[in-house]
Amino acid sequence: MANSDGVHDHAVFKSKVVASVVAAAVPNQIVVIDVRGRETLFIDMTIGVEALDAIQFSARAHKDSGFDVVVATAAADFTTPNAPVNFASGDLNVAAIGSHFVSLDVRGMADVEVKAGSAAGTATVQIDHGLR
Repeated sequence: MANSDGVHDHAVFKSKVVASVVAAAVPNQIVVIDVRGRETLFIDMTIGVEALDAIQFSARAHKDSGFDVVVATAAADFTTPNAPVNFASGDLNVAAIGSHFVSLDVRGMADVEVKAGSAAGTATVQIDHGLR
């Protein structure tokens, strides 16, 4: 069954969230994705200009809380995934220029925040995502 914008209720697709991230001690926020009522979030990232040296996926339980729960940030979170990371294209902390992906189990979460930092200079990060 399709909803009002013609997308089937079981999948929502968004694209081309583009942000610039800089070398910093704390990763820069790229996007906050509403995942309420969904089970799986798939993120396709395209990195440009500079490689990343940090990435962080955080969650919050409801709209009024902070992003207090870091659900994935360590290399092992991506290279030997365990819930909530379903699978990933490799260690996203050292994502080189090019395409990368990650799938997260988002049951019970309200939002997922994606943050990243570059190795040097300014990197561009394009996020395409789908929800199921």
